[in-house]
Amino acid sequence: MFSGLLDRLRRNIGVRLSLLYALIFTLSNVALFTLAYYLLVAAIGSKDRELLEARLIEAVAVYQVGGVNALRNWAGSQPLEVQNTMFVRLVTNIQELNSP
Repeated sequence: MFSGLLDRLRRNIGVRLSLLYALIFTLSNVALFTLAYYLLVAAIGSKDRELLEARLIEAVAVYQVGGVNALRNWAGSQPLEVQNTMFVRLVTNIQELNSP
């Protein structure tokens, strides 16, 4: 009885078309959401990178003008959420240490 019902459904063109459209709809949605995900990740990543580069350029400028103390003051003057997420490592060139 059950196999007879399946056999009739397989021969029905309406069922075939519905299944085909459902498959096409599902595959296109998967492709669309995958594309949207990767575009969103790229956009957020580029914005984060731009923000980090801007902070780095600002820190370098502060250091070049005022040295370590100015850099320390600049880092302390940043908002608290920035201070909690920012890490500054100062690397000194060996030639700078040897010069009088």
